[in-house]
Amino acid sequence: MPAGAEPPAQPGRPLHAVSNRDLLISQLLTPQAFLLPFGVAFVATQFLSEGSWSFIAVASTLTAMAGVLLQPVRRVLDDWRFQLARDDDRLRIRNGLLETRSQTVPLHRVQTVRVTWPLLWRMKGWLRLRLEVAGYAAGEADERNRPDRLLPVGDQPTGEMIVAEVLPGVALASLPLRPPPARARWVNPLSRQVLGAGLTEQVFAVRSGLLTRQLTVVPYARLQSVRVVQGPVQRLLGLATVHADTAGGAGAAAVDRDLTDAWAPDCPVGGVSGGWEGRTAPRVRVRRRCRAGCGGPSGGPTSVRPSRPPGRSWRRTPSRPARRSRSAHRCRPG
Repeated sequence: MPAGAEPPAQPGRPLHAVSNRDLLISQLLTPQAFLLPFGVAFVATQFLSEGSWSFIAVASTLTAMAGVLLQPVRRVLDDWRFQLARDDDRLRIRNGLLETRSQTVPLHRVQTVRVTWPLLWRMKGWLRLRLEVAGYAAGEADERNRPDRLLPVGDQPTGEMIVAEVLPGVALASLPLRPPPARARWVNPLSRQVLGAGLTEQVFAVRSGLLTRQLTVVPYARLQSVRVVQGPVQRLLGLATVHADTAGGAGAAAVDRDLTDAWAPDCPVGGVSGGWEGRTAPRVRVRRRCRAGCGGPSGGPTSVRPSRPPGRSWRRTPSRPARRSRSAHRCRPG
C-alpha cells in the first residue's frame, strides 16, 4: 500500500475505528513515557557533573533509554489506524502503519475477554480490550500475529458496545461483582477492596488489580474445568481461590473467597458444587485441589476423590492380565 494512502473499507458492519490522536496520547500516558523526562534529566546531570563520559557509559545509557521507549513506539506502529468490523459471526480487525495486518476472529473461538484500566488512563476514562482466542499459544514467537487486540484504547461506552457484540447480553456496568470477606485483608491488605467476582446467566467475571484494574469475563460455554484451591494461610482464614479454566489456558481466578461461598450451590461467586448446574457450559468438570492437607469444604481427609456420577457407584475394575494401568483399580470410597 502506498504511503499516505487510505486503507480499503473493511468488509462487514463497521464497529469502531480508533483515533490515531487518542492512540498517541494513550502511549504518552504509560509509565515508560511518563518516567522518560526523569531519566533524561538524570543523564544530563551526570554528564554535566562528570565533565566527560566514556564510550561504554554513553552506549549503555542510550541502550537503556531505547529499551524503555521501544514498547510504546511498537504499540503505536502496530495499532495505527485500528479498525474493527463484524461480518456475520466473525470479527475483522485491520491495523498497522509500517506493516498492515488484516485478521479474522470467529466469535465461537473467543475464550475470554479482558478489560484493562491502566492507572494513568483513568483520568480520561479510557480502557483497553483484549481477547483470548482458542488455537493461539500464549507464548507465540511474534505476539503481533496473535488476534488478541479488540480495542487498543477507547472510552467506557465504546468498550461496553464492543463487549456486547462479542458477548451478547453482557453489560460491563451491571456485572454483579462482590468483594472478598473482611478477613481477606490479612492476605491482601491493599487490594481487597478492588477484588471482586460474580456470576451472571452467561459469564463468570473476576476483577483484580490495585494500580492497573483488570476485569476478566469468561463465557460458560468456554469453561473446561473449575477448581477450588486453598493455601496454608487461606485454610487458616477459611478462604479459597476459585479457578475457571479455559482451553486457551488463561481463564479467571476469584481470589480469597469465603470457603462456604466457594462451594455453596447459590454462591454469587459461583458455587462450584452446584452453582454451575443449569448454566450454559456443557460438561464442566469440577476439581478440588487443596494444599496443606485440605480435604474440601468440610475439612475431610487429605486424599480427595472425584465426586461419584449420579446413579452410579464406585466399583473395582478388574485388571487386564496383559497390560496394567495406573487407573486399573477404582475402589469404593471409604
